Amino acid sequence: MLAKEPLKTLVSFTVASVIPSLVLAYDQRIEFVLELPLVVSDSAEGVEKTKEAIKVLKQIRAFPDVEKAKDSHNICLYKGKMHNRRYISH
Repeated sequence: MLAKEPLKTLVSFTVASVIPSLVLAYDQRIEFVLELPLVVSDSAEGVEKTKEAIKVLKQIRAFPDVEKAKDSHNICLYKGKMHNRRYISH
């Protein structure tokens, strides 16, 4: 039974990534993405530099989601820094 769980999870996430309303429910920025699911060619794996990765993400119109994730990552104010919980996500 447990061996089937990862497969069920993969199938459910794949199905959910096709339906735009479900993707938006997870607060993803997909307004400018041309079609879902977003499939990128294997040549994108050869990107080595951050500047090149940003260029690729802008070409496929997926960069607003990266900016949203970057803006939601803040430094914890008080004792979280001492307890190895420096960054928090909102």
